[in-house]
Amino acid sequence: MKNKDNKSCGIFIRCSPQDKEIIKAMAKTSNLTSSEYLRQLAIGYEPKSQIDNEAILKLCKINGDLGRLGGLLKWWLTDDKKTQHYNTVDLRVLVNNIESTRLKLDEKIAKYL
Repeated sequence: MKNKDNKSCGIFIRCSPQDKEIIKAMAKTSNLTSSEYLRQLAIGYEPKSQIDNEAILKLCKINGDLGRLGGLLKWWLTDDKKTQHYNTVDLRVLVNNIESTRLKLDEKIAKYL
């Protein structure tokens, strides 16, 4: 009796335990079974990773946060009454926090490109 997908034949491969774990991890990132992942690769289709979509959403959020933060900082610095209570050390801490966030964004981009 054939299964509903007409996938009744098997092809068996040998690999190291490390390779098997890598294959399982890669399949998981694509939300596929190991068999489906390998089958798609073998017939020339590259499965799309779900992690890429999640990473893009995270990068967009970080980028948006940086944009809003930059806009708020500009607005805040134009109001002398609000900034007179802060010294340059406070401003440097704020700028360092923005730079730290920007570096995190760069790290994420480098990781997923």
